[in-house]
Amino acid sequence: MVLNKLLNKLRGRRSPDDCPPGTLLGSYKVVKLLGRGAWASVFEVEEVHGGCRLALKRTLISELSSKEREVSVNELRLQASLHHPNLVRYHDGFIEGDKYLCAVMDLLPAGDLEGMVRAHIKRRRRLPEADVWSYLLQACRGLEHLHKHSIIHRDIKPANMLLGENGLLTVADLGVAGVLQATCIGTANYMAPEIWKRQCQTVKADIFSLGAALYELCMLRHLFTGATEDEVQRRIEGFTAAHAAAAAAELLPHYSLELAGLLESMLQADRDLRPSATEILERHGTPKRLAALPRPPADACTGAVLEACEEEGAPRVLPLLPPVQLTDDLQQLNERLPLPSCGWPNAPGAAASPSAAVEQLEEAEA
Repeated sequence: MVLNKLLNKLRGRRSPDDCPPGTLLGSYKVVKLLGRGAWASVFEVEEVHGGCRLALKRTLISELSSKEREVSVNELRLQASLHHPNLVRYHDGFIEGDKYLCAVMDLLPAGDLEGMVRAHIKRRRRLPEADVWSYLLQACRGLEHLHKHSIIHRDIKPANMLLGENGLLTVADLGVAGVLQATCIGTANYMAPEIWKRQCQTVKADIFSLGAALYELCMLRHLFTGATEDEVQRRIEGFTAAHAAAAAAELLPHYSLELAGLLESMLQADRDLRPSATEILERHGTPKRLAALPRPPADACTGAVLEACEEEGAPRVLPLLPPVQLTDDLQQLNERLPLPSCGWPNAPGAAASPSAAVEQLEEAEA
């Protein structure tokens, strides 16, 4: 739980200074504050030259320890490496004012699934099953892409699944994501039993977390609760196949047997019995459901990347950018951050295609 304690410590810190509307951050003008955390603020910004509305996460990196900096920079690196419509999209990254790390990404104005759950609780109305399937299958598409890179997200929960205006779901918050390894990271109510037990982890840990989130979407309450984190841990560690069946049965008669059966399989304590994201899509992604899923904007960078992959014969699973070598010199760190994404054809040094991303990878390894 070392990293969890680290993140809890960060939550107790003062947030970075807010920027009033009109403030320039690099080549972006602040429109309004969207949210404030303990170690970062998120703003809606407007690109000065292009006029595009985006989200900018501004982290007070100058006061962070080396481990804390690694968490922040790792999120930015993964965003720049992973090109998929259901994963948060990287646009730009830079150091501002010699103390802030700024990460520019897509603006998703419809909030997150946690907010949607709260709204339905207030209205005392369950989510329609078609909407539940849409969110679930989109999350599986994003996770499938992560898992093909042997990356566990490690913090799948409704608050980390963001929504666009047309219902497009984007999996966000990749700060604690990483390659497969045994470590105890995540949000207590959604962590798989093997994580609590510090056992060897696989991508199936994300499937258990997604199952807990699916239960919450359907039942409008947490599956695992407790007065303390230790109590939540005991509940999850003691969770059995019988408990999974009982949780799934709660969905009836409000939801279909198919959805309840899938939930039961996702919540299995034995990770080998859980389906993969790919298996969920293959078994439950019917043509009708897949056809109804929201599509990304026509000008999305992701579409350009996938089309370029097909044209150039490049693999769809592109290599990850190498870890950013951390340094106390923030100007040197600024030079090591990933290039602006292909969504910015006028940006200096923009990575206009998958081959450009590969070239950046090769230069970094040289």
